[in-house]
Amino acid sequence: MGTSALDRADWSAVDAADLARFETFWRDEVAAAALYRDLAGLVDGDRRSLLLELAATEERHAAHWAALLEGHGRELVAPSRPWRDRLLLLVARRFGVERVLPVVVRAEAADRDRYRASVHAAPGMVEEETAHGRALALASTDSVGEGLALADARHRTSVGGSLRAAVFGANDGLVSNFALIMGVAGGTR
Repeated sequence: MGTSALDRADWSAVDAADLARFETFWRDEVAAAALYRDLAGLVDGDRRSLLLELAATEERHAAHWAALLEGHGRELVAPSRPWRDRLLLLVARRFGVERVLPVVVRAEAADRDRYRASVHAAPGMVEEETAHGRALALASTDSVGEGLALADARHRTSVGGSLRAAVFGANDGLVSNFALIMGVAGGTR
């Protein structure tokens, strides 16, 4: 049987800030599981199965953070539903689940990054959050390339992404032209 993060945790190194962070992680995982279950109720087939599977994983993640908190004497009270999730459900009911999945993909990427920075995250938790983002991105679009780009936060299409592309394009054009001119100049001497 593997060693859990609870067994490996150095409790002498855990302070109030760590416990507050663990509680935030727990609340976010509980909310994500509820959101996935609610979204699953709006779709069928493979998307429904995927969302229910993601909900089960998020519940397992929530249980991990709950065990860490309870192991340190914290009593947990069921969190209220975040307003953002209520809004996402409203949009999903009105316009379709596909409209909210990009927001959920970005939330998964944020979870991945937060857990990467925590030594108390369960083994494989970062990889699971990454896989969640990719699976959701693929489920939210008809194009595999677009879905994978959506899953990777560095490739989000937004104003910043467009600006970045313009800067890199301009630099590439300048360097290419400069290299061509220098090549011609060097070849004529």
